[in-house]
Amino acid sequence: MELLALPPTSGPRRQARTRRLHIGGIVITAEAGGTRLRLEGDPIRRAAQPETRRALVDRLFSLPALLSLRLDPRRGSVCLTLDRDRGTTEEFLDALAHAMRSPAPRPLPLPLEEALLTRPDAGPVEIARLGRELTFWRIETLAPDRFRLRHPLLASVPLREQVVLELRRLPDVVGHAASLFQPATLHLRVKPHRVDPTDLRDTLDPVLVHGLTGNGLQPATLTETLVHTNLVLAPISDFLFPPLGIANFLLVAAINRNHVAPALSDLREGRTNLHLLYLSIGLLTLLTFDFFAAATMYWLLLFWPRKAEQMRLRHEADFLSHFLRYPQRVWVDREGDGTSVETPLHSLPPRSVVVLGSDDIVPGDGVIVSGRALVNDRLITGTAVPREKAAGDRLYASSRVLEGQVRLRIDALQETTVAGQRAAWHRAAWVRQRTEKEGRAHRFAEKAVLPTMLFGALALTRGGLGMAKAVLRPDYLSGPLLSDTFLDLATTIRGAQHGILLADLACLDVLLEADTIIFDDTVAWQLEGSPGHALVEALQAYSFSEIVFFSERSAGEAARLGFDHIEADHASEDKRTFLSRRQTMGHGVVYVGDCLGEKQRPIAAQADLAICVRETPDLPPFSESSPPIVFLGADLNKVIALIDLARDTAQEARAARHLTLAPNIAASGAALYLGASVSAAVLLTNLGTFANYLRHSTTLHLTGARTRQLV
Repeated sequence: MELLALPPTSGPRRQARTRRLHIGGIVITAEAGGTRLRLEGDPIRRAAQPETRRALVDRLFSLPALLSLRLDPRRGSVCLTLDRDRGTTEEFLDALAHAMRSPAPRPLPLPLEEALLTRPDAGPVEIARLGRELTFWRIETLAPDRFRLRHPLLASVPLREQVVLELRRLPDVVGHAASLFQPATLHLRVKPHRVDPTDLRDTLDPVLVHGLTGNGLQPATLTETLVHTNLVLAPISDFLFPPLGIANFLLVAAINRNHVAPALSDLREGRTNLHLLYLSIGLLTLLTFDFFAAATMYWLLLFWPRKAEQMRLRHEADFLSHFLRYPQRVWVDREGDGTSVETPLHSLPPRSVVVLGSDDIVPGDGVIVSGRALVNDRLITGTAVPREKAAGDRLYASSRVLEGQVRLRIDALQETTVAGQRAAWHRAAWVRQRTEKEGRAHRFAEKAVLPTMLFGALALTRGGLGMAKAVLRPDYLSGPLLSDTFLDLATTIRGAQHGILLADLACLDVLLEADTIIFDDTVAWQLEGSPGHALVEALQAYSFSEIVFFSERSAGEAARLGFDHIEADHASEDKRTFLSRRQTMGHGVVYVGDCLGEKQRPIAAQADLAICVRETPDLPPFSESSPPIVFLGADLNKVIALIDLARDTAQEARAARHLTLAPNIAASGAALYLGASVSAAVLLTNLGTFANYLRHSTTLHLTGARTRQLV
């Protein structure tokens, strides 16, 4: 390596107290008794350039005694930490000189090298040896139950949040906290002797790789760049240097360019839409040549959806982490000698028998071979309380063993488990819910466009362009969009806590408006914790005028459950006829039963709302034809929980709409009758959005805490 060639050291050996050497234009400072060497000088600076930087790292790590290094390409320095048991300072220097003169060594694997090492603008980085690989992670064991994690990419808040979410999936991680003064550092509390640093690194590196290519770190779009630039220039052009306003003029025109075509298209058809409203606001901004308030609002119109999306992603991942909790290592029962050996989960052979004890997380789906245990599998099976499991019973991945000990034969791991499939089901359901949510928010906002435009025209005649702009400025979209995002997610999670899966939240409105509810004995109904007549009385209190139990067998079971309106000895065709008669009378009909069976599928399709009851926790893959609501387990009390959830959701949605309308109407009224400025309108409308954000984010945090408490 011509850029850095140290001559071999010669002469008498010096003691460790020698602090500084000058060799070949390089200043070498020995610290910490010779176990830390700092190399500085022009040769190091040249070797630290992007094209030779990796070669320098490879040569340095060819020293067997080198534990880690800190490379600062800008200052042209490198600090080496060496193993004091592998030699003296002079021996380290001799080995270093030999490494620099020898042929280039074979490079060791270094994940995330492109992101942190090879860039021309790369800052100081620390690289450590971990087995036969290199890593940017510095994982220090402070105590058997405490670790300190450092990685330069943890300084990025989105990446750090993704790492934290991944850590929540690890059942042996008890707690975590970011360092107050070192943003690239995390402190972990773990179960003693249950977490291996190598396993941590292998688990978290893919998270960082995915995060670098994920939505959180993608470059800004052209519109975002225009909005940010407009916000920076607007106060200068409005208050300091008015001629700069021509730049804001061009930026506002560019920001509104995409509203022109859809606004004109709807106008030709006699309709008004949000594009027309935004285009009108942009036109008034150009005519008044007053940019700061408008620039602030343009930025807020980007900020609130982005904030809602970040919150949604965080809470979705937090909830899904409960289905994706897998221990890093398990105890595998060795057949023949009665002993167990600790094995990494990814190395687990098929059909392995693992030993699970108190507080263990079940690593995969399987059947208990021997033993008894109390197991909490609430999110998987929908049971209200932990159940005792014995030989022959199935256990599901991500469940927790509360008491006892069992030997479990594993037959499914990770994505193929019921928990993995459930996580995929929720992801797919949320995609459909997001589409519906965006449609609801836009429909609500567009209802306000025509009245707002009319008030704007009135303001134009009363107070001119400035008053018209202030009247048009309130935002009827961000608040409902943010509220719907948070409310839909909180409702889905609260439903799952009761063993109720919600794919289509619009069906909750159908449930509240229905007149007739029908229970079918295609499943073995249970009533846990309350007498049957209490269920019927509760349903009657919820305004169901007719509560029916369908039975193809005797009516005795229905009577035991508390039903007084029983349709016994009914075949499938009779049930459909019964539904048709009720719908002909104008009744909304809710059907609750096995909606996936061949005989029941036509009945479920005919009902105004079909609630599918699953007696086993497995679900078919999510599709457009999936049932909108699924009960995990045939517990009749889930109906009461669902109705309570529907009523709470409807009430929260109404409150959120009022919280959006009130400040917006106040802003328009203040502008029209009190001459309030555009800045006042911006402030009022965003106070309403901020109030919605605080309200619903608090609900989401409490819902997440409740989920963690249940599992």
